[in-house]
Amino acid sequence: MGGLAMMIGELGPSQNCLDFTSPANDCGIRFFIDAELACVDPLTDLPAPCRCDAQKTSQNSFATLDALFHNCP
Repeated sequence: MGGLAMMIGELGPSQNCLDFTSPANDCGIRFFIDAELACVDPLTDLPAPCRCDAQKTSQNSFATLDALFHNCP
């Protein structure tokens, strides 16, 4: 699911194991976390520039997807 989440929102991998964008495995139930999380390199799991904006080192996957697919009130 992490790969799909990254393609939909063009998000980079997150450092938090519970976020859908994390490259980690066996993290339990995942969701899009509504918090700024550090971006990481998917191969090394080390801090890296974010995919959408190389000037940023953190992202909020929930807010990014909410902005793209906002629900009606």
